[in-house]
Amino acid sequence: MILASAIVISRWRPVLTRVAPVAAVVVLALVAFLGRLDCPLQEPDETRYAEIARQMLRDGEWLTPTYHARPYPDKPPLLYWLTMTVSVVLGPTEAAAHLTAGLCGLATLLAVFLWARSVGGERGGWVAVAVLLLFPRYIYLARQLTPDTLLTACVVSAWAGLVIATRDCFRAAPWYIAAVAVGLGVLAKGPVAGVLVLGPYLFVAITRRVAWKHLLGFGAVGLGVAAPWYLAVALARPEWAAEFFWKHNVGRFVAAFDHVQPAWYFLPGLAVALAPWFALVVLIRAREPGKLYGPGLLAAGICVAFFSAAACKRPGYILPAYPALAVALAGPVLARLRFARWLMGVAGIATGLGVLIALPAYADGRSMKSLARHVAPGEPVVCYERPCDGAAFYLRLPELPAYAPEHCEELYRKLAECPATILLTRTGENLQAMLDALPAGMKYERLGQRSGTIIGRVTVADASKK
Repeated sequence: MILASAIVISRWRPVLTRVAPVAAVVVLALVAFLGRLDCPLQEPDETRYAEIARQMLRDGEWLTPTYHARPYPDKPPLLYWLTMTVSVVLGPTEAAAHLTAGLCGLATLLAVFLWARSVGGERGGWVAVAVLLLFPRYIYLARQLTPDTLLTACVVSAWAGLVIATRDCFRAAPWYIAAVAVGLGVLAKGPVAGVLVLGPYLFVAITRRVAWKHLLGFGAVGLGVAAPWYLAVALARPEWAAEFFWKHNVGRFVAAFDHVQPAWYFLPGLAVALAPWFALVVLIRAREPGKLYGPGLLAAGICVAFFSAAACKRPGYILPAYPALAVALAGPVLARLRFARWLMGVAGIATGLGVLIALPAYADGRSMKSLARHVAPGEPVVCYERPCDGAAFYLRLPELPAYAPEHCEELYRKLAECPATILLTRTGENLQAMLDALPAGMKYERLGQRSGTIIGRVTVADASKK
């Protein structure tokens, strides 16, 4: 028996040696992006985008992004369209939101694999995917339902298409697939998709001497994908288009009205995420020079430099840089794969445990999912200071009134209409000032706090005498 097993293992060992690493990467990819689809949606970004998609699907609005029955000019509609489509099948749930983000993540992995394979062969492709999956910060951000996740899938697909199309001899199919990806990126987050692809586009156009007809055709295809919706929304709602382009694109770049950060904002997080791999690169270059993949470094550098120059900065903005860096690092890791195996194994286990166990626990602390246990059936809910999208999403509310501090009198009248009302407020000085001015007969009871939102109940002492 033992002898027979040894013979079988010896015969199948070459196959297992090739298949096992690939299987491990595939399993890790599925865990990273499709594991725990029931993970709570985090405040404020995930719940806002999920709630916008829920409201648009409920109202049958597919042209203009809307938020509480008003046009929402912050982002184009592609993320909402995808979430709405998935929600038709799964309902407006956490699973629908995370499946949308997960599919974007898997699309990015496919683009990374094809990109790295065109440079470093089949093995290089799998190594690049493995390196990307072992960036914890990337997995955390890429699992979230945000336009940055979708933009990353589009931009990385475009970068990959440009490299593959011009690697040895020009190939039209991947070139124009890249153009389609740019158009979809513009529908995902706006003109920034074109800006991020422009550098690699010019690089391959100059170094590979791409024909003029294909250079012009690239732009024509990209515009053909994105322009029809922009023209339609500009004709239907001119004010939406004006606010989107000037306030949320030009304005956010040159003089941000929120999320203002210094130029070095992205560097500490990027350094922590890449430290183990760059240590490996230094070791390899000291002993056995590896092959760095230039286009990946170029694309990542442009991405980080562009968003570092912008006035408005958020952690997810440089998400496209991580896949490009994974492709760039695939060469050094492949050159010293035996040495890197222990690092990849430990990081892979940590990533799997993080997604399946640590992430849901962390997200629960930043979610309004547990709000439902405080709310009785039919009990009204109102917000003070700003809307709480998690409450609207998890309670499936048709509307969620929100009152600014200057509208306290309207809030008091609303509270007086019901014997008991759930009041969601942000922490800060405005809350105490509002509570100090509560009319006689109203009593406030604090029920808990989730993700910076205080949950309370306001009761009217004698509703019959209102």
